[in-house]
Amino acid sequence: MSSPQPYPGPPQSYVVSPPVSGISGHLAALVAAAASSVGIVIGSFGPWASFLGFGTSGIDGDGIFTLILGLVGAAAIFTLWGWGRSRHGLRWVAPVVGVLCLVVAIVDIFAVTSMRGELFGEPIGARVGWGLWMVTLGSLALCVTAAIAAVQIGQRTARGPQPSLQPAIPSPGGPPGWMWVLVGILATAVLGLIGYIAIGPRLVEADRAERSASSTETAPTSLRVTLNPGLPEVEPVEALPSSARPCPPLFTAAEFTSSAVGTAVTSCGFAEEVRRQYLNQPQRGRPVTIEADSPVTGQRYPMGCGGVRVVTCSGGNNAVVYVY
Repeated sequence: MSSPQPYPGPPQSYVVSPPVSGISGHLAALVAAAASSVGIVIGSFGPWASFLGFGTSGIDGDGIFTLILGLVGAAAIFTLWGWGRSRHGLRWVAPVVGVLCLVVAIVDIFAVTSMRGELFGEPIGARVGWGLWMVTLGSLALCVTAAIAAVQIGQRTARGPQPSLQPAIPSPGGPPGWMWVLVGILATAVLGLIGYIAIGPRLVEADRAERSASSTETAPTSLRVTLNPGLPEVEPVEALPSSARPCPPLFTAAEFTSSAVGTAVTSCGFAEEVRRQYLNQPQRGRPVTIEADSPVTGQRYPMGCGGVRVVTCSGGNNAVVYVY
């Protein structure tokens, strides 16, 4: 009987290739940078400034630049996410975008906070909206997270592929780079739209509630209107000034039955519209801000009004209206 043949033993040496490092080393930084870019995009659509209850959206001004930069940064981030390595310095695009957006946000914050005026003897100023704050925080976060990801990707690129003694296993071809760019842009746009729809109305309602609460505060007895440095100061009066020109009433009311103009550039049609809008709001005897349409220019102007027996309204293009 022949002896059984021994089973083949294990090889004398067994070389194991090091695990192929994916993008897990910098994945967290890329995810945080992508979220920061989405924050910049959302903030660009939000209000950047509010003055006397009137808000200005970011895309009406410099927000259009931060919107474009935010989309560029998001596209660069998602491209790096797909490639896993840096090509032609692409890893530094997002940090540069963060720095540029941060500079724009800081400049606009200083511009908004420098707007000062006086309303009925009280100093007033423009307030920075939540959209501008979101752009500022998103830009700062993008600078930090994108820079961390860029350094990590640079180190990974410098090391190059690790040598392996095992036969190379062909890997399935991945999607091309342009597809990652397209996916990044679409994902950023969708996330930005969802965030704007979900968060924007709540923040706007909170801002309106805060303005409504501040408008109910008791006004000082001595009033002076200065809506901006280009308008004249108007002292509220208890009787119609002799320089005022009464206007024929265009509608009847139980109170404040007449109006008058205080400057030559103010038309009686506009004065009656101011009277109508003042009567439509519930506040009496305290400072309020209304909007009135001019039948001459066809434009709408904000007017600051205050007074008890004779209400003095000032605003627009050097317009002064007395409602009594």
